[in-house]
Amino acid sequence: MNFSLTCTALLSLACLVTPAAHAQNEKDDATIYEIQSRWIQERHLYLDGGRVQSGPAEGEQARWVLEPGDSGYHIRNVGTDDYLHLEADSDVLATTAERPEGDRGQWLVESVDAYVTIRNTATGKYINIENQDGPVDSGLDNRPDADNWWSGLWKLVHVAGPKPERIFQAGEVIVTSPAYGSKIDGDTTLNIRAPGLERAVVKSRLPGGRFGEDATIGEIDLDDAGEGVLVFPADKYPHGPIVIRVHGTGPAGPNNYYLMVYNTGGVSWNEGLPDNPPPQAEGMQLVFADDFTDEDLSISSDGQGTTYTSHKPGGGDFSGIPFSDHENPETTPFAQMDTYLRIRADQSKNTTGLISALRMDGTGITANAPAYFECRFVAQSAPGTWPAFWVMTQDIHKGLDVPVDELDIIEAYGGEGPGNPSQTGYWIHAHYWNQGPDGEKDTTQDRFAGKIPMTEIEGTGGASWFETFHTYGVLVGEEHTVYYLDDIEVARHETAKLSGDRPLFFLINFAIGGISGWKIDLAQYDGVVDMYVDYVRVYEGGTP
Repeated sequence: MNFSLTCTALLSLACLVTPAAHAQNEKDDATIYEIQSRWIQERHLYLDGGRVQSGPAEGEQARWVLEPGDSGYHIRNVGTDDYLHLEADSDVLATTAERPEGDRGQWLVESVDAYVTIRNTATGKYINIENQDGPVDSGLDNRPDADNWWSGLWKLVHVAGPKPERIFQAGEVIVTSPAYGSKIDGDTTLNIRAPGLERAVVKSRLPGGRFGEDATIGEIDLDDAGEGVLVFPADKYPHGPIVIRVHGTGPAGPNNYYLMVYNTGGVSWNEGLPDNPPPQAEGMQLVFADDFTDEDLSISSDGQGTTYTSHKPGGGDFSGIPFSDHENPETTPFAQMDTYLRIRADQSKNTTGLISALRMDGTGITANAPAYFECRFVAQSAPGTWPAFWVMTQDIHKGLDVPVDELDIIEAYGGEGPGNPSQTGYWIHAHYWNQGPDGEKDTTQDRFAGKIPMTEIEGTGGASWFETFHTYGVLVGEEHTVYYLDDIEVARHETAKLSGDRPLFFLINFAIGGISGWKIDLAQYDGVVDMYVDYVRVYEGGTP
């Protein structure tokens, strides 16, 4: 049978693409997994005397194959060739030598971030190890997620056989090729897969003016498996990082996918440092600018001998996926591409990136008020992405208990749908740390803390921070601190005492989750998401 059709019909089902690649009828050509618990990572599912237990993964009886069935997957043990099933009126996992008939022997494999749940098609309950002693059961009623019921979350660890295909969640859109983050050139075929959806509209932004012209590349009807093909004419679109937006609709939708790729051809448009300062920096002196044209990125863990530091001075790195160093070429989150800095968050490497203009010893690139800081970037939106451009006063390098100001020029939070922030804007915050009574944060000084509805502001192109490049800036004046989006004032407050008196420096980061409190779910992008920085520049002096 065509299992992809089954996945489309069962809209609650998360299915594996091309299941034949996981478990062919020829057993010697099967993809083999160990099934590892997220909750207690030392525990794996294994067979002992015909019952499923949890413990160390030792031998072939701790290895499993997924074979497509009528309503889900049959799960076969490699050591015994027995299949998992539930006996009548029982939640305890049993085995049978024959492929079981009916739903009690079939399982839905559903993606949850980098993990899966395994749910019986007859009972709707999940395999779990909440009861750590004795046989494993399938009696969990609650759906495990990124925050709850980790006893029912599992990692399919590929140990032998053909490479497994990715897991698809019904109702989500994926561009299967070109690969996310890859280089493209000329007419590029987009292969779209969206189980449970029927139609896809594909858009991107053509060159023109300051923000480009939003253009529909095409509208396609997806086949019964939720698949469709469209040709993207990359030569007509901007050179460098571009975002191709796919909006899928249908019974399991709607859902969006934001494909970020690097166009090696295309039209050079609005790239690099402008020839002139922005209006708000007129009369000021340019003290630093980086267009990221040097192939040898100048980044180190403490900043010594380099332009940037890859951690927050004074401590307090805050990303759920750690900020990592540039010294190791295998794990660095940083790459230079033409005139862009790419910061990549990669769950498989557990790395993402931050650059600070201040070194750990307090030296580096600083400016005194009046000063203007500006950065142009675009970043991926997915649950947990947290790109930011911000400035702090220099004393932070002395430690987290020192009085300092923090001006968040842009904090953007990714993700759509329930439990995720809205993407129509970003946030500005002014924090005055360790300056209030008993060392608390000072809230008595004038400050701004709020959301900027960027897609509603005339003169910004109507595009959000994840669709195209925008420029974000802050002018720290002697009397007022003013925030800018694409040279348009969007917020202001009185300049704080430390901001007006102490040297300031900038930071650029692509944090993932962490203290923001937002959930992390990068599964739709196979755990890899990007931020591209076009340039950063700093001005000082004058009398704004």
